[in-house]
Amino acid sequence: MKTLMTHRRSLAAIAILVTTAAVLPLGLYWLFVGRIPNMDPIAASDYLRAAPGETTLIDVRDPVEFHTAHLEGALNWPLSEIVSLQVSGHLPPEVTGRRFLLICNGGVSSAEATRRLRSLGVADTWNVTGGLQSWIAAAEMPGYPAIATLRLGSGEVTPLPYRDAPPGEQAA
Repeated sequence: MKTLMTHRRSLAAIAILVTTAAVLPLGLYWLFVGRIPNMDPIAASDYLRAAPGETTLIDVRDPVEFHTAHLEGALNWPLSEIVSLQVSGHLPPEVTGRRFLLICNGGVSSAEATRRLRSLGVADTWNVTGGLQSWIAAAEMPGYPAIATLRLGSGEVTPLPYRDAPPGEQAA
């Protein structure tokens, strides 16, 4: 009888661990990224085309990554500088009073930057869901024209490259 009780407790403990391992990452993602105002790449591209004088695409990657390749027309404002802001009055003059569309490589750093700017009272700030990876994938959607080009560090402008992500990358 005692062995049966011990076995049931072990199974219950294993079930709790498995449930926690499955739910915890989703909960953390929702807590840190999911509550951030997001915009998919197609909507972001539409905003940039419809209101270019009112909307700014901001790449929050570090300057080295940005200068290697970035979306044409994007400004570089590194995450480290955004996170260190103390008041919204210290925004760069070229972006003051505009809608911000923040982008990084995968959408996590830009989500953090979006959260920081909104906490400083910059209300019209949006995270581009999935970052450059989603933007590049959206550019290849059938029936939808290319939504941007890349400016390489050499100065050359090229259409967005696209490649299928391997299953391991997709799972991550």
